[in-house]
Amino acid sequence: MITSFLPHPPSPKNRQRFFENHRHQPLNLIVTRDKTIANFKSQKYAVVQATLNHEKGSFKAQLLPSEDMAGLDEEGRLIDTAKAEAITNEAKNQTGIIVEATSQKKIVHPPLPHCLSSLQKAASAKFGMSAKEVLDIAQRLYEKKLTVSFP
Repeated sequence: MITSFLPHPPSPKNRQRFFENHRHQPLNLIVTRDKTIANFKSQKYAVVQATLNHEKGSFKAQLLPSEDMAGLDEEGRLIDTAKAEAITNEAKNQTGIIVEATSQKKIVHPPLPHCLSSLQKAASAKFGMSAKEVLDIAQRLYEKKLTVSFP
């Protein structure tokens, strides 16, 4: 929330003082975020994954790099593709021992029903239907009592 308003932008000479003023912190956050977005440079990184076979089935695993591993960026992602390839090649056709395994039951809730706008977007994306076509079909289904409620 902006707590104060100036009718015109500050002069370059006063700009630093303007943003340092505590009353303009929200505005400063917006400006800082915009600069961060403008200066963003995407960087490719590697994710080493494997499908491991066990007598009771198979599962997928992903390498969690240690902090002292070479080839990581400041966020701990593996950016050295040669290192990723070396790890992959070294791990191929190797046997190992499962040291620790955890499992947990998760409740997966059914998806929420569509509202009219989300139904129209989905039908447009999947079938190329117009919003009017979707509305007409939904209305006909409702009138024939083939739907519980009208979207």
